[in-house]
Amino acid sequence: MRLLLQPAGTRRCRFTAGTCALLVAVCNYPYNPRVEPPLSETVDRGGGATRVIPINGTQQVCNPSIAQDTAHFFGCMLWLNFSGVLDVAVPETMRSFEGFSLQHDRLTIVDTSNTVRWFMKREELGADEREDFQDPEWAAHPGYIVCLLSGDAQRKWGCYAIHLLTRKKLCLCSEGLSQTSTPHLWVEPGSSFGAEPQRTHFDEDGFADSASVASFFGTSKVKVVVGKTEGNILSLHYRDYAANNRLVPLKRPANRTDWNCESPLISPDGRWTAFNAYVTPYNYEIYLQELSPVSKPILFQSGASDPHWWVHPADSSLVYIVYQEVPGDNLVRGDLADATVLATGELGITYRQMVRLFPGAATGAVTMSRIGFPEALANLPTKGGLSPDGRYLCTGYDRAFIVELP
Repeated sequence: MRLLLQPAGTRRCRFTAGTCALLVAVCNYPYNPRVEPPLSETVDRGGGATRVIPINGTQQVCNPSIAQDTAHFFGCMLWLNFSGVLDVAVPETMRSFEGFSLQHDRLTIVDTSNTVRWFMKREELGADEREDFQDPEWAAHPGYIVCLLSGDAQRKWGCYAIHLLTRKKLCLCSEGLSQTSTPHLWVEPGSSFGAEPQRTHFDEDGFADSASVASFFGTSKVKVVVGKTEGNILSLHYRDYAANNRLVPLKRPANRTDWNCESPLISPDGRWTAFNAYVTPYNYEIYLQELSPVSKPILFQSGASDPHWWVHPADSSLVYIVYQEVPGDNLVRGDLADATVLATGELGITYRQMVRLFPGAATGAVTMSRIGFPEALANLPTKGGLSPDGRYLCTGYDRAFIVELP
């Protein structure tokens, strides 16, 4: 099955009408999930070996996100499927995981043996087969993921937070979003899940009210960043529930009035966001910005994309940005398990750069400095970030892989 790639945006993927006829032809394809872990390529790098582990065979995968919960999902990846036969191992406890998927019909977490560890179908959020998930992302808090879900047969999109262990969910925003809103969620570190509210109330912006949010997360220290379309251009907005404010727009990068701002990720301390700005699939920049209505975006890197925060596990004062640089357009294509690709870096390289950030953008002072030089983590492009222990990267669009670093 051939699925056409949508060029604009890094975490967006859409199902094309040209695949509909193929769906009918393969609906009766027999499903025989593997029970043995898949083979992976091991490439010698002198001081160790980088393992490149295929996920879901050669089927297309998008919206990868490396697990932040290392207690329950160590070395796992959250991802979104396209249509077709899924090539994963399914344990006996998850036999309800159907092997044939429709476009974006479930959220899935798999481990390094390509075995399903967790999944959620759209029906659990009250959606039907005309609707789909979009842009799942592991939240800054390890216990949650955040995603979009279309409503009323894709005429509108809502933003949901899902507590992984209880499977409880909260609609954070019921309207005013689109399939390109790429939401992210921050919850106070160390906070414990509260309870699913019996009824969620929404404000004039369509966002859940403070009481519903505090009830669900067990704290009011919650922030959400989303992209909203203004004309034909995406801009970023945020909601800080602890400040009890309304939805606040973030200032756009200077001289980038026609660039889209998307895929925001909130820093672990909840004070900053890192995001993509792009004007074509060939022109990307990374910005960092304090979550403040007066802050200005800081250009972090031109010709780079998909920034993720990473904090050193032995010293929380050491903060890094993990990002990729790819030749040509921003879409990851090809077999990353090919030893030649890893040896040459021909499809792209993933870097890690230490930064120091200084809040208080209103003062006009310098708000960011780089510490040292960027470190090449892998001669591979990766979109889904670095695991908290620094061991795993992940990627997915044309194909998906978990990369285990030496």
